[in-house]
Parts: sequence; C-alpha cells; structure tokens
Amino acid sequence: MNIDSIDIVLKELESFSLIESQDMELHEVERGILDYVLKIGMLALKAHIQERGTGNRGQTINLSDGRILSYIEDKKRDYLSIFGKTAIYRAYYWKKGCGGGCHPLDKEMNLPEDQPSYLLQEWGYGGCTKDAYDRADEMLEQIFGIRRPKRSIQNGVLKVSKDVDSFHGEVLHQDNSPEGDVLALEADGKGVPMANKKTEENQETKTADQRLGRGEKRLKKKMAEIVTIQTIDSKKLKADREAGKKDTQALNKMAYGDLTNQDEFLEATRDIAKKRAEKSGIKKKVFLGDGQPCIWGIHKNYFSSYIPILDWYHMSEYLWKAAHLLFGEKGNKAEIWVKKKERQLFDGRVETVIRSTRRYAKTVTKKKKRKEIVKCANYFDKNKERMRYDRYINMGLPIGTGSVEGTCKHLVITRMEGCGMRWKEKGAQAILKLRSVYINHLWSDFWKYYRKKQSETLYPNIIPIHRQEAKELKQPA
Repeated sequence: MNIDSIDIVLKELESFSLIESQDMELHEVERGILDYVLKIGMLALKAHIQERGTGNRGQTINLSDGRILSYIEDKKRDYLSIFGKTAIYRAYYWKKGCGGGCHPLDKEMNLPEDQPSYLLQEWGYGGCTKDAYDRADEMLEQIFGIRRPKRSIQNGVLKVSKDVDSFHGEVLHQDNSPEGDVLALEADGKGVPMANKKTEENQETKTADQRLGRGEKRLKKKMAEIVTIQTIDSKKLKADREAGKKDTQALNKMAYGDLTNQDEFLEATRDIAKKRAEKSGIKKKVFLGDGQPCIWGIHKNYFSSYIPILDWYHMSEYLWKAAHLLFGEKGNKAEIWVKKKERQLFDGRVETVIRSTRRYAKTVTKKKKRKEIVKCANYFDKNKERMRYDRYINMGLPIGTGSVEGTCKHLVITRMEGCGMRWKEKGAQAILKLRSVYINHLWSDFWKYYRKKQSETLYPNIIPIHRQEAKELKQPA
C-alpha cells in the first residue's frame, strides 16, 4: 500500500465531482462523494497500518512481570473500522511454561479486544443509547455501509456498560464549574417494561380490547431506581423566591440509574455524593422524594444525615384531593381551602393542617369520601417531619423534585418505553447505565476512560516503547 493508490482515487473523485455527476441530483452527488471519501479513508488507514509494522521487537521481549517470551510468528487479526474491514498482522511472542503470549502491536495501537474499532463502538453504542438497536445500526449502514449482527451489538453494549459505575465514581460532574452551597439529592422510581414470555404466550390470541384473565397483565414492569445529584446556591434561591421566580438553576446536575443491583448502586451513589460534598466543602445536604415508603427507606438506610424534604407538589396533590372531596370541583371553595392550608404550611403549622383535615373529614356523611380524606390526613401525619417548609425556605433549600421527575422521563421513558419494547434485565440495565452517561454529557469522557481501562486490562505486562523505537523495530528480525 502506498500513497499512489490514494492519488488514483483522488483523481477519480475529481472526475466524478466535475464531470460524471453533472446530470445527477445534488443528494446523489453527496452520496457519491462520500463513497469516495470512505474509499480514501480505507486506503489511508491501510497505509498507516503498514507503516506501523508488525510490532516486532526482536527475537525476545521482556515483560513487566519478569517473563521473557520468544518471537513465534506474525498473526493476523481482522479490524472493523468506520471505513470497512481490514487485516492487521502482529508479531506474536510466547514461551512454553510462561503463561499466555502477547502481541506488542496490540498495546502500541491500543487495539480493542473484538473486531469493531473503538470509534465504531463509540458511535454505534451511542446510537443505541438514543434509539432502538435496529435503527441505530441502520444509521451506521446508511452512512458507512457497515451492518453488524444485532446480537454482536447487544453483547458489546453489555460489555461496555460494566465500566459506567467506576467511571461515575471518578468523574463527579461535567467540568470544574462552581458549585452551590447546598447538595440536593432527589430519588424516584420508574418502571421498565420487561419481557414476560408466559404472559406474552397467553396473550397471543387476545386483541387489545379483550379482557385478560385473572392475574394476567398486559405489561410487566420492574422498577428502576433513579437518583439525581446537583447543587443549589441557597442565597440565589432565596432571592429568586422573593422576586417571585419559581425556578432556580441547579448546578452540575448528574443523573444515575439502576435496575438490577440497587444496594450496590445506592452505596456507590452515596459515595459519589460524599466525594462531591467534600470536594466543594458543602455542609448542607438535602434528600427530596415523594411519599412512597420505599423512597424514605432509601433515605433512612443510605442518606440519613441528609435533611429529608417531601416534594411540595406531591404533597399539594393530597391537599387538592381532600379539597375536592370536601367541596367538589366546581366553584372556588376548594381553591380557597387549599391556599389557606398552603399558607399554614409556609408558617410552619403542619400539625394544624393535619388536625383541620381530620376535623373536616368528620363532617362528611359519605363513608367512602370520609375514608379518602382521612387517608390524606394520614399522609400528612406520616410525612410531617418532612413538611417543615417554613424552615426549608428560610434556609434557602429546594422543596421540589422536578429534577428527578424530568430525569425519569429523559433517562427511562424516552428510550425504554417505545412502542412494543420489552426488556430483559441485563439489556435494560446496560442501556440505563450508558444512557446516564449520555444525558450527563460525558459520552466522550467515558470513552477516553473506557479505552484506557481496556488497555490496562488487556495488555497489563507489555512495556510501552517510544514511537521511534517502534519504527526502528517495525521490520521482523
């Protein structure tokens, strides 16, 4: 392979663009030019590989673990780049009784374990985090003419996703931008539609409007744990509230999710939050969630030192529910009652709201309605120590979980609840992990981390050499 081959294709490209394509539509010209560009890319890549040589370092090679291996032969491996598939020949070193052999060139070029190049993986798996496997693969085929087996892509996604947690443990947020003085952690759950072979078989003959049998469900979901960590500037939040603004920009919001290893996930998330608080010297830490008991179990078991805050908007839904049961949905009596209760909460009179709701419940004659109003009162009573909104506002603390609710939609629903989508646990977990990297705007950073870690794992004992040394040794002995 030499530069003359590239010159020939460049002349063909010039002829195509200036002469042969004159009667074509412009989009056809674009496609034709791209095909030539890919052809030139493949020739250039092959020329580079040839110039690098085989990685031969003489008759023997010394490894960092003390082993000395002997040169055996040059071995071929296939490499699938964005330009297509090509072959790479690498010097192979081995010695009986010394364990496995090695290819020094693999270390020098940081070749992946499997055929697809890291760039192809980065782009391909990036597409999988945003869209269905088939559509992501179709896009690569349309651009580069490369199509990989679906199973191969799924296995690759599973493999790459395993390094997401360790990556998140090292990268606390996108950059070194300023942090606020309050660390806010929000937690919620979101169901992922799971594959249920037995239920699907039972429903094969049932149409959408047919009633299911007892115990049958059209859709089985497994709850994914979703957590966001961000910081808030308490002074700015207080100033914005006084100015009548509803929202204050969170700083360096990071989202995390897990479906299958939730104990490990929550421990890791706790460590991330701890590192982040220590790094920025943050003393005020808050935990926000809705009224689900499992959410407050997470607070108790993992974040007990955080100030617990019941999401204002979930709490308000219970106020409105009680008000509509008491006064109906017509007229303004329900609104007046709710506004009064909200003012009492802002004044720190939580117990007053609870007593008042119970008292009003006794005036309702219908048993079913009375029971529902009492449930609202019990909800307030159960969460009263998380409803000290007067203190939170005075301290400049957030009181809403809009961040994690938006993340549930962006992280889970957008990608994992498409029409007809059903997931197995491993696949759902992998996409959830990789998608968290994507929505945290850390995709490129993650791939730098992943490539480095793969090199350390695959080629731990090969001593790197200077490029000039490699060039001098490129010809076999």
